[in-house]
Amino acid sequence: MKNTTDHQNVDEIDCLEAIDNLYAYLDGELNDEIILAKFKNHLSHCDSCYTRSELEGAISEKIKNTKKETTPESLQDRLRNLMEKL
Repeated sequence: MKNTTDHQNVDEIDCLEAIDNLYAYLDGELNDEIILAKFKNHLSHCDSCYTRSELEGAISEKIKNTKKETTPESLQDRLRNLMEKL
């Protein structure tokens, strides 16, 4: 008989849950081992989510490597104001 727990099996994550966890994963903030295992397992068999994670990862890396000084102060202020409204 299969041992059941309160957690889902690793292979039972869907695309919506994977996308919900994508940015935490890319930022290194996905610390829950069970969710991380589900996420990685999903990416291993879902080409769509894998491709999206690769694209988002590349964009994130590009942003991190962009010098902050090149962003005009007025744009930084507008972005801060927008983020405060969220």
